[in-house]
Amino acid sequence: MLKRRYMFFLIFQMFVCLFAYCIISWDFQQITIEKQLGIISIVSLIGYSIFLKRSKLNIFTVGNIFIVFLYLMNLGLPIARLCGWINTEDAIRFMDRRIYSMGCEIFNRFIVYAICIISFIELGYTYFCLNDKNNKCIHYRYIDSYDDGSNFEKKLKHIHLGGIILVILGFVPYIYLEYYYILGSLIYGYQNVDNPYISSGNGIGLLSNLMTIGLIMLAISFQKQKRAFDLLFFFVVSYHLIRMYLTGDRSTGLMIIFVWALMRHKYINPIKGKKIIPMIGLTYIAMMFLKTIEMTRSLGGMDVYEAISKLSDSNILGETVFEYGGNVWSGLMVMYSVPTTSSFRFGLTYFAAVIGKPFKILGITDKIWKYADFSNFLMQEERGPLINSLTAAMGGSFIGELWFNFGWVAIVIASFFGIFLGWLSMACFDSDSDPFLSSYLLYISTLLLWWTRQYFTSVAWDALVYGAVLLLLKPLVKLIEIKLLVYFDYKSNQ
Repeated sequence: MLKRRYMFFLIFQMFVCLFAYCIISWDFQQITIEKQLGIISIVSLIGYSIFLKRSKLNIFTVGNIFIVFLYLMNLGLPIARLCGWINTEDAIRFMDRRIYSMGCEIFNRFIVYAICIISFIELGYTYFCLNDKNNKCIHYRYIDSYDDGSNFEKKLKHIHLGGIILVILGFVPYIYLEYYYILGSLIYGYQNVDNPYISSGNGIGLLSNLMTIGLIMLAISFQKQKRAFDLLFFFVVSYHLIRMYLTGDRSTGLMIIFVWALMRHKYINPIKGKKIIPMIGLTYIAMMFLKTIEMTRSLGGMDVYEAISKLSDSNILGETVFEYGGNVWSGLMVMYSVPTTSSFRFGLTYFAAVIGKPFKILGITDKIWKYADFSNFLMQEERGPLINSLTAAMGGSFIGELWFNFGWVAIVIASFFGIFLGWLSMACFDSDSDPFLSSYLLYISTLLLWWTRQYFTSVAWDALVYGAVLLLLKPLVKLIEIKLLVYFDYKSNQ
């Protein structure tokens, strides 16, 4: 039955991709094309949601959050056009100056490309989750039901001790960097100062992010202690909400909060049934909060009281979809420039992101690191004055990076990435895995969500560095435990 349902979903996704391609091939006006692409995007998302529900797959997972972010970041503009949300002077100006300046044809092609990429990621993700060998994706079994023995209790004690060690090591560097980041953001604006979260791999930034992983490890150790978990959850979420407001940096806080909400959903209090209704209201309040930050975070922006009063006249949902949908601008520039002004990279940028950081840190060369980041590619004079003038305040793009490397071939590659998403979504909370591995994968999940609008250079080195840290930490924790047991046993015999 599941295989037949998957085949139907496969045909549905093929139809979505084919119909999207046909739309841009027909002789319609640009606004009509955008509206039809908006319809396809919404139908695709609804179809995917129905398939998840009918197949009894978990909806609130790392993989699905990543997929929703891809919809929002890359298909938000045609959805906003369909719903009539591109109707303000600022929105029209953005479309004219940033989107249409490269030509409507490029915009339409990128939207179709994004639809195909997302569809194949969904196919890979659901294929993994429906595999009988990986049926933990279908119904997660909560901690109490799969290991009541002392072995798992011992694992929780180990990860608790490991979390304490990392928090101690990272606390002072974390506070130091956060203080100067917040201070710099208040004075110069968050775009003009270095974010501590992306300064790992060298110097004090390496120690700073140990705090983030240490707190995740403590949360895992508290999965049987609701009060302790909720206290830690409240502390982390409250800090990042305050941090978002003070700095204007929403991306870092959002990805961390989403992962912590996912941990609470899996460990403490699953979101299902009637609980979904208040979550919808909470989501709307969160959107209002994010919009307030967007309106006040620039030096020339309005004050918070003016922003709150203006919110009553705003279309929060529409403005949020349009704003995040504007991230498509980054991917558009790549499609406009490749292969017109240069060749595809065939995956070399991902390789360069891994090996380029050590060369940069050691002062040997930064050319490899720059090669890995397509923002540097777009800023070169060879791209032409149009692209050079559009790169200011540019974010990254997961889908744009795929085009930069593989072009249309990336659509097939995306299905394998979807399989990886399925594995990651399961492995984060797999009862048979080591809690140390779970904590590492949950940290990787924060980077993964961030990658939807960033570069592989922003996530690759962090994954390697902190993977090595946790590999070393695990035997260290066991050694410390043994030493403590010997010490207290000696004391008790005195």
